[in-house]
Amino acid sequence: MGAQPALQSFDVYTYPAPAGYHMREGRDFIEWSRIDQGKRFYCQIGLFRAQNSTRTAADDIETEWKATVAREFKIRGEAQTRALPLPNAPESMVRMAETTDGRGNAAVSTLFVLRTPGRYIGVMFNVPNEEAMIACQPEALALVMGIRMSAAAPPALAPSTPAIAAPADAPAQTGGLTGSWERVIASQAPTRYNPITRVWEHDYAGALNQFRNVYRWRFLANGDYVRELDAENFNRAQRSRVIEKGRYTVSGGAIQFQPSEYREGTGPRGQDPPLTEKKAPAGYAIRYSIGEHPRYQDSAGLQIQESDGSWTTFRPAPR
Repeated sequence: MGAQPALQSFDVYTYPAPAGYHMREGRDFIEWSRIDQGKRFYCQIGLFRAQNSTRTAADDIETEWKATVAREFKIRGEAQTRALPLPNAPESMVRMAETTDGRGNAAVSTLFVLRTPGRYIGVMFNVPNEEAMIACQPEALALVMGIRMSAAAPPALAPSTPAIAAPADAPAQTGGLTGSWERVIASQAPTRYNPITRVWEHDYAGALNQFRNVYRWRFLANGDYVRELDAENFNRAQRSRVIEKGRYTVSGGAIQFQPSEYREGTGPRGQDPPLTEKKAPAGYAIRYSIGEHPRYQDSAGLQIQESDGSWTTFRPAPR
């Protein structure tokens, strides 16, 4: 299982930073890019500040297209536009066109407009050709799907390579373990680039499997712990939760757990499901460390070893 992408903050939203990309910061945008020297292509993802919505989704994508893509590129041929019903932004849209950059080089430009109540976010995805489009579309879609709008004031901009440390309240005796940690696993956007038709199309198989699962650990300084799974199934409009509580101790790079409470339940999405008390599992132990993932760079956090020997990264949970 790969390392969880690092969350970055820009303007009034957060997003998962694409691995292996270089960040460049402007006044009103963040640009992520990577160059494949062997195949001689680049992939570029630009994120823009959130804007107030106008009247319709069609108006928003037209406004953002003119302000971003059309301002920097010459449009060649007809732009293709379609709806992009994302689970957390069902009125979103995507537009793509063959373009020419300022140096006269051919490119393919895609604009995603993520529409939330009263606001929208523009994400531009540029590549030089279809080979690069196919190679980089998973990273662009993962970023788009991972965007979360904040209801609060804009957070401070995170650096390009954040040194994610343990929570500030972590005491020395637990080796930085105390605090809240989480891992988020979510489905990709139900869309894909079709190299035959040269348009972004609705992915019917992907649309049938839209989900967001959040795994959380909370370790208290008094020796109590809480383990939780919060799973959302968008297609079934369903939410499931599992909560385990008990006591823990730390010794020799391992955490010893003694569960005393176990509850689970399922209900409608967007609501807290009723939880049923179940028999607490037997005690168990897992290996852990605080810091970089053993196999992945830029993956600092709480590392938990799974039963198959692989390591999973949990990051400090948002407060």
